[in-house]
Amino acid sequence: MGQLLKDLKDLEVSGIQLPDGEIRKAIVCSIAGDNLGSHAIGGFMENFSSSSFFCRFCEIDRQTFVADPLAKGPSRTVQSYKGNVQADDLHQKKGVKFDSLFNELSHYHVCQPGLPPCIGHDLFKAVGEEIQKVISNALPGLLEEKKEQLVQRLLSWGVESTDDLKYVEGAPGVDLSDLLPPIQIRKLLDSFKRETMDPPRLSSATAATWPESFQFPWDQMPSELRSALTNGKRPLPPDRRKMIRIIVDEMRKHEKNPSIAQCRVVAHEIVKEYPKSFSDFGDAEEKNEAGYYSLLKQIKTRVEHINRDNILARRRRIGGAADTPSTTQCRGPAATYGCTQWQPEPPQANSDDVLEEKRLTLENLYQQYGKIGADRGDVCAIMKETYYLQRKHINDKQAPPIRDLKTKWPYLFVQKHMYAHFEELTGIDIHKRLNQAMQEYGKFLIDFFKSKPTNDAVKKVLSS
Repeated sequence: MGQLLKDLKDLEVSGIQLPDGEIRKAIVCSIAGDNLGSHAIGGFMENFSSSSFFCRFCEIDRQTFVADPLAKGPSRTVQSYKGNVQADDLHQKKGVKFDSLFNELSHYHVCQPGLPPCIGHDLFKAVGEEIQKVISNALPGLLEEKKEQLVQRLLSWGVESTDDLKYVEGAPGVDLSDLLPPIQIRKLLDSFKRETMDPPRLSSATAATWPESFQFPWDQMPSELRSALTNGKRPLPPDRRKMIRIIVDEMRKHEKNPSIAQCRVVAHEIVKEYPKSFSDFGDAEEKNEAGYYSLLKQIKTRVEHINRDNILARRRRIGGAADTPSTTQCRGPAATYGCTQWQPEPPQANSDDVLEEKRLTLENLYQQYGKIGADRGDVCAIMKETYYLQRKHINDKQAPPIRDLKTKWPYLFVQKHMYAHFEELTGIDIHKRLNQAMQEYGKFLIDFFKSKPTNDAVKKVLSS
């Protein structure tokens, strides 16, 4: 932006000389763009769905807007904008994050107004909302800002209705890799297909599933939690955990190991009934579809924890000598706690004896090079080839002590290969996932703590 700003200032002051020698000066009247881009350029909040102040034309707050969508707040002016920039309190900033670089121009300011409405975005608003619902159902934990970017991308590709979503996969030039990791892209594209499929016709007897008619045992909840719900307050963490235990116990009366989809319906109903107490967003009036994500994670984690020793209820299959051809040819559901390669099939190219020789080679290499040998190409290759044997030793019926595993697999306890083992086990690149989580949720967490600093130490960290 620096060079662009320099050129614009030059046009204001010096102008440009035409072929006939006349000097013509120019100024910026307005900057056209979609809502997200305009807010980014103007220094305004870019989270339209949960920010208290979300409008670049007036200072209306979300609570007033929800009560009366036709209401209008005080118009933003150059003076009010400067006051918002200088304010220390988040509420007094009224949705202004920083002073826009373009305000340095002599005849332009973002509040003159210099960022006009986006006609194209407004025309397609209804279509965008429908598409965003599909995205929210497929990726409930995705930030609103990322959803907005996806909607804009889909509209730019020519999607004019939800029926067009079935044409996205395989279309020339379609690429979402800069917005989502591969697994999320796969989930989203699959949801596009399901969205455009004709739903199966169900009889009235089978139309309702147990999660949709689930009766919550609120009368069994701690009195402190019931009081918090009545008063629209957030329950204390111990009371929330007790609630999770009670609800999961009740769910397991219908099914021993409820799926993530079934848990999602239950979590969504809880947040829908008590948004102020359980929504992930501070603005309880905003019933956002992603507001149940943390509650969903707690419920599903509790389900998996209870089923950790219940072999009959587990969603994984452990191979054995009694496997039939039909069971060995089919890959079962993901193992508990997200493991997709809990105990893989033995590799055809290598017998256990061959793999054991390779394991001994790793032991010798470790004795020779120690931990610094973890980056060697031969070590990396053998560790990958012996993954089956590593899992076999770890999953042995008589669980081996950690010291024995460390002796047999010394490189497994080196950070690089521990991460590689985890990725093979779960299909998750932990480094990439952590960085992605920081990018997606880091700003949201910082903004939250800035608005509600808990102590002087937190204030000091945030101020720096």
